[in-house]
Amino acid sequence: MKKTTSLVCETLTDDLSGVSLKEVELPKISSDQLLIKVKAASVNFPDLLMTQGKYQHKPDLPFVLGMEGSGVVEEIGPEVSLFKVGDRVSHASAPISGYSEKQIMPEEKLVTVPEGISDEIASCILLKGITSEYLLHRSYAVKK
Repeated sequence: MKKTTSLVCETLTDDLSGVSLKEVELPKISSDQLLIKVKAASVNFPDLLMTQGKYQHKPDLPFVLGMEGSGVVEEIGPEVSLFKVGDRVSHASAPISGYSEKQIMPEEKLVTVPEGISDEIASCILLKGITSEYLLHRSYAVKK
C-alpha cells in the first residue's frame, strides 16, 4: 500500500493537541476514484471546529483534516471518464483529507482547474468563493 504524510486528528481537544503529522496508508483506489498529489490546501474555520467536535459534520476518529484543496491526478480508477493522469483538479467539502501529500477522491467531487489559475487559488475558490458570493450578494446584498 502507498503511504502519505497527513495532518491527522486523533483525539478531540480545544487546543489542537490531538492533531499531528502522521504517515497514513492510502487504500487502493476504487473504480470511480482518483489519486491526487496535493499541491495546495485551504484553511477553513470548520477544520478547527472539527478538531474540537464542534462542527455539524463529525468525522470518525482518526481523520485527516482539510476540506478544500487542489492538485494533480496521479492515478485513475477504470470507471473514471472525466479526468486523466496529469490533469489539475480542485475539490471542496467532502471527503475531508486535503492536508495530506496525497489523497483519494471520488470523481464526482472534483472539478478541472483552468489554465492560468494558481494551485493556491484553485484550492480555496470552491468553498470560500461560493460562501463569499452567497454572503455578499444574497445574504447582505452588498452594493456600490
